[in-house]
Amino acid sequence: MNRIIKIITTLPVVALLSIFMLASQAPSAQAATARNGVCEVGEFCYYYNSNQAGSVSDFTASVANYATTQPSCYDFKGAGAGKGLCIKNQAASVWNRSSQTVRVYYNTNYAGAYQEIAPNTAVNLNATLKNQNASHQFISTPVVPAIQITSLTASPASGNANTKFAFTVITNVPAVSATLTFNGNTSTYKMTGSGTVWTLPNNTLSAGSRTITVKVTDALGRTVTKSINVTVSPVAVAPTVSSPSSTTSAQSAGTNNAWSNPLANISSIKITCTYNTMCAGYLHAGTDWAVGTGTKVMSMINGTVKTGTDPAAGNYMIITNTYSSVPNHPGTHTVYVYYEHLSKYLVSNGAKVTAGTIVAESGNTGQSTGAHLHVSVCLDNSKFPSKGPTGHTYCIDPTTLLH
Repeated sequence: MNRIIKIITTLPVVALLSIFMLASQAPSAQAATARNGVCEVGEFCYYYNSNQAGSVSDFTASVANYATTQPSCYDFKGAGAGKGLCIKNQAASVWNRSSQTVRVYYNTNYAGAYQEIAPNTAVNLNATLKNQNASHQFISTPVVPAIQITSLTASPASGNANTKFAFTVITNVPAVSATLTFNGNTSTYKMTGSGTVWTLPNNTLSAGSRTITVKVTDALGRTVTKSINVTVSPVAVAPTVSSPSSTTSAQSAGTNNAWSNPLANISSIKITCTYNTMCAGYLHAGTDWAVGTGTKVMSMINGTVKTGTDPAAGNYMIITNTYSSVPNHPGTHTVYVYYEHLSKYLVSNGAKVTAGTIVAESGNTGQSTGAHLHVSVCLDNSKFPSKGPTGHTYCIDPTTLLH
């Protein structure tokens, strides 16, 4: 007995205090009871004061949000300083008596800076987390960080309606899929890639400020989105004009009834937007045919040519004449045939042409998402059809004039 007393009296004072503290807090050999104010085996515990002093708040599971007001918050339960206070941003030390590593987070929902507490370890919270504890998490398996988009770029950062844009998204952890939408449209485009880098190359955009939104998904089904704006300028290219051919010599612009199709083999060409329907957010005053840049365009009527450039229509041509018979429209009418988004003029401004004369080449100028030919036919009103009133009451369906 004297030997035991001698050994104890020779121990440092700090060691003696630790022995008595652990002995006083040691629970009975029974299952831990969460939230009873006693730090038992299998629990993770917060203390109001440093060095595991003051009131204790004990847990057997992860908590993502402690709340901040009574009676709904998680509070300190044990006797001592801080009892009854909500534990969020109030803890100074911890004791992990579980067999798992526990993370203490600066933010709710296991976010922000964190401090890992190894199993069976009692420590003070570091300078970042002391009195800044907002959630904790038991780590039984390696935690995969929430997926985040660290970079979303357009290359080039800006351009015009002919520019081919490439979009690249980079994530902090590997993604399993990435999709892209333009200006909030419901249509989505799959990006290609793997791991943390995904791309979508070769995209043309119509003029204006365009919002690009990317959504990525990781292997756990978690998703995140990010948007950027891309400024797209109209194409302001002076069209080239070739010398008129012998078929474009001066013609009479008098009353007549000749009609021609604007494209060869037009019945086999796909229509991408029909007359008087909503296309790209606008009520369409004509018909769009999907043809590549450089496709020859023919005059639908005998008439006089006017050329110009517009931010929306790009390089356009108007052929005008007075006709005594328009299909389904009896009487005499001034007819205006509009061709838009052209790449080249093949007749001069002011030239007189006959129906069937090759007058231009199709293109992708102005507010266009791809090479095509837009045709509008309007009667008795020279107002530009793409800026006309709702319904375009003075324009007619070009397909009713084909033969």
